[in-house]
Amino acid sequence: MIVAVLDACVLVPSVVADTLLRCAEQGLYRPLWSAEILDEVRRHLPDSVNDGHPDDFLCDLLDTSPDRIVGIIREQADATGRLGHPKLTVDDIVLGLIGCNVTRFAHRLSTAIRRGEEFWHPDSP
Repeated sequence: MIVAVLDACVLVPSVVADTLLRCAEQGLYRPLWSAEILDEVRRHLPDSVNDGHPDDFLCDLLDTSPDRIVGIIREQADATGRLGHPKLTVDDIVLGLIGCNVTRFAHRLSTAIRRGEEFWHPDSP
């Protein structure tokens, strides 16, 4: 498989980054970057870009579009098992999210999935 280092100059223009990351997602190549590259990307992002924690951002998305988020996670699981990689379940995806330090989102998502895609908010009864 082709391996490519994605420098900040291709990660900041969103159209280029989106195209490259979608190609990688399809298994056309394996992208790499370093902490230094990501620091440079952060320095060049517009001030309007939220610098919040991904857990907060994903929880906000879950608040806004719970059914769509659950659908995206199901699609993500369905898209696995290609190119010699193991097939993942929705539970595997949730465990992966926990391992990526978005635990609050993962737990709320898991609850929403168990409740039949009915949205659950921690403040609701």
